[in-house]
Parts: sequence; structure tokens; C-alpha cells
Amino acid sequence: MKLRYCLILFVIVIGIIAAIFNKTSEEQRQLVDRIEKRNAKTDAAITDEDANKILLAGAVITIPKINVEYPIFNDTSDESLAKGAGFLEDFDRPDAGKGGLTVIAAHRLWRTHLGFLRLNELGKGDTFQVLYQGVTYHYRVFKKVAIPVSQLETIHDLASPTKSRAALYTCHPFPTTKERLLVVGDLVAVD
Repeated sequence: MKLRYCLILFVIVIGIIAAIFNKTSEEQRQLVDRIEKRNAKTDAAITDEDANKILLAGAVITIPKINVEYPIFNDTSDESLAKGAGFLEDFDRPDAGKGGLTVIAAHRLWRTHLGFLRLNELGKGDTFQVLYQGVTYHYRVFKKVAIPVSQLETIHDLASPTKSRAALYTCHPFPTTKERLLVVGDLVAVD
């Protein structure tokens, strides 16, 4: 009898968690849609509240292999990373030109979305895209590296003087924060 009640309680808890993730995923999808509309310069009606959100999230990261599409915020505050990903400060934005390094961070498992939970599944040759200010930047992964937290300054060494690059950044190994996993891609196309 106790096992039956435990099983029922377990199913209820899983249902509640799924409802929370579904609600947040829909909110993220709506925010991504607004960003894409603004970047496409459509005449869609945008409220003041929407405009403020869009100013904070002017970009979108898409990683087809692991089914990720999140808004990218201009910072990595807890508030921003609770809603999507964030540009790491002291690094370039995608439009910086040759030799720039863009670093995009997200949690691996946040309370409201999965973040970069499956980032470790990316490997050489996989692709990801960053929509930034109406332009889509396409990257192809060439390197995956784990860096101890004590050596985070070495991230700057991933930059190339001749190639624009982007690195996806998250805690590693899951669920610890001992290291940071970086998946690095070279810019291969812009449209």
C-alpha cells in the first residue's frame, strides 16, 4: 500500500516539474519569436514590457543537435541565466570581425530550463548558430575542452588572430562546478 502511495506521489511531482518546464519553455519561445521579429524588422506590435525584454535579449543561440534555442542576454546575471544564456563580459560579440572570440554561457540544469545540459554531446563538425542584430552567424565546432575554474583566464587563448570564433560555456562535469566545459566553433557563414 505504501509503495502505491509513493508511486502516486512521484507521478504528481513529475507532472508538476513538467508543467513548470513547459511554461518556461513557452515563455522562452515567445521571447525568441519577438527577438526574431524585431531582428527581421517586422512591424509587429511590441509592448513597452516586450521592448525592455528585447533590449536585454537581443540575440538567440540555436544548437540543432541538442535541440537548444534560447535568448542570449547581455550579461550572465542569475536573472538572465534563469531565462536563457548570456554573453560573457570581456569578450566580443559575433559582429566584432576577424579574430574575435564570443563566449556564450548557460547553466547545465537550471530550475526553469535545461540550459546547456547536453552540451557535452557536441563534437567536431557539429554546428550552432547565433542570431545577433538581425544577422545569423554559423559556427562549426572544432574543439571541446574542460578548463579548471582556477585557470579560466586561459579562455582568451582560444581566440584566433585570423578567425572569428564562438565558445559555448557551462559548468562541468555535471552536476559539479569544478571545471568549465567549452565547445569552440569557427565562423563558417554569415547570413
